[in-house]
Amino acid sequence: MRDELNRVLSCQDITLDRYNQMMESAVPMDYGTLKDIIRRECPTLYETLCLDYPNPYASEAKETPSHWILCHSMIEYFIRK
Repeated sequence: MRDELNRVLSCQDITLDRYNQMMESAVPMDYGTLKDIIRRECPTLYETLCLDYPNPYASEAKETPSHWILCHSMIEYFIRK
C-alpha cells in the first residue's frame, strides 16, 4: 500500500482549472465499490470520514483514468489510483 497521505487531495487543495480538468473526464462509479477501495487502500481516510455511516453524496462517486473521486460533506476527495 502506498503512503495514503500522498494519494489524497481535496477540491480545496487544487485550483479551479485543475478541478475542472479532472472532473471533465470523470465517469460515475458505484459507491459501494469505491468505499471498498478506500477501506483497503486508504484506511485512515475511511475512518476519518466515517464511511460506515450513510453518505448523502454517495451518488456523486466518480472515477477518472488516474483517480477515484469521493464526494463527502460537499467536498470532493481525489484519490490517486
